[in-house]
Amino acid sequence: MPICYDTVCRYMMRDKNFEEYELKNSVEEVYYHSPSKMAETAFFYLLSAGRTKCARNYQVMRHDNKSLLLMYVERGTLCGKCQNKEFFVSDGEVLFLNCMNNHEYRVKGDSAEILWFHFYGATGIEYYNILQQKFGNVIRVSKTEEIKNLFEEILNINRKEIDNFELVTSLKILNLMTMLYAYGVERRSSLQIKNRLVETVVNYIKENFDKKVRIRDIAAKTNYNEYYLSHVFKEIIGESIYEYLTRFRIDVAKRLLISGDYTVEEIGEKVGYNFLADFIRNFKKIEHMTPLQYRLNNKNFGEGK
Repeated sequence: MPICYDTVCRYMMRDKNFEEYELKNSVEEVYYHSPSKMAETAFFYLLSAGRTKCARNYQVMRHDNKSLLLMYVERGTLCGKCQNKEFFVSDGEVLFLNCMNNHEYRVKGDSAEILWFHFYGATGIEYYNILQQKFGNVIRVSKTEEIKNLFEEILNINRKEIDNFELVTSLKILNLMTMLYAYGVERRSSLQIKNRLVETVVNYIKENFDKKVRIRDIAAKTNYNEYYLSHVFKEIIGESIYEYLTRFRIDVAKRLLISGDYTVEEIGEKVGYNFLADFIRNFKKIEHMTPLQYRLNNKNFGEGK
C-alpha cells in the first residue's frame, strides 16, 4: 500500500536522493511507493506521485536521482534549467525530466498548481529520449484535458487500494507517454498549418494595404471561412486582422511622412484611406499625435541631421 503525506511542507534536504527542496508554505499531497521485484523487472513502476500547490518560494534542485519525472501544470508557470538549458512550463503543458541529469525548477510568479509523478523501469529511458529529442523537456499537446485526466487517474490509483495496482499503473504510464507523443505531434502539425495561414494573410496585406482590404477576400484565397481565419490570426499574432492592417498602414505612412514630400492627404491615399479623417483618426490612435505633428517632430531625422 502506498504511503501518503498530506501536509504543509517545510524546507528539507534528502542527501540519499541528491534532492533539495524549498517548499515553505506550499501544500502537498504525496504518495510514495516501493515497487515489487516483478514491477522493477517488467513494468513502468511508480516511485511517488502527488499534487502540489506551490507558493512563491517553491524551488526544487535535483541530480543523480534514478527516476523520470512527468509533471502537468494545472495553473501558473514554472521556470528552470535542465543541463543548463532554460525552460518555461505553463498551464496545460507537460514537463518531462530525467532526474539523473542536473536540473532545477521554481515558481515564476506568485503560485502554481501541479500534478506529478516519479517513475522508472521497462523502457522508460527510451521513451524519455524519444520525446525529449522530438519536443524538448516541455511538451505542448493538442488535447490537454485528456492528458490531465490521465495524471489524475494515476494519482487516484495511489489514493485507494486496487487489484493489480502495479500493472494498472504501468499501463496508465505507457498510455500517457504514447498520448504525449501523438498529441504533441498533432499540435505541432496544427501549429505549422496555422502559421502558414497567418503568413498568407500577412503577405496579402503587404501586397494590398493600399487598396480596400476585406476579410472575405482573404478568406476566399485561403479556402477557410472568415471566422476561422480571424480566430487563427488573433491566436498567433495577438491582434485582429484589421488591427494588424491598420498598424501596417500607419508604419508605411510614418516612413512617407519622414522621407517624402507628399501631403498628409496624399499619404493617406497611398496607404489605403479614401478619407483624410479616417487616416488622421487611425494615425492618432496608434501614435497619439496627428500625422502633421509626427512629421514636424521627426523633421530633422528625415533631413539626415
